[in-house]
Amino acid sequence: GHNIAIAILPDREYSTTLAAVVVRDLIYSFLNVCIRLIVGIRGGIPSLKYGIYLSDMIAISSLKSTYKL
Repeated sequence: GHNIAIAILPDREYSTTLAAVVVRDLIYSFLNVCIRLIVGIRGGIPSLKYGIYLSDMIAISSLKSTYKL
């Protein structure tokens, strides 16, 4: 079997700082998590220059925080 932990942001509260706090708390609460998948919505404009579209999902192999919490 697989164990899955899901976290969501509070209703109508969206910010990169809040998302970083939620992810940090999730990582500290579940130390043995091997794979972390962050899925979200982005309210920005698609970028043809970088090939990023609103329906894209971005997968990362490591998570490095640049925010000071």
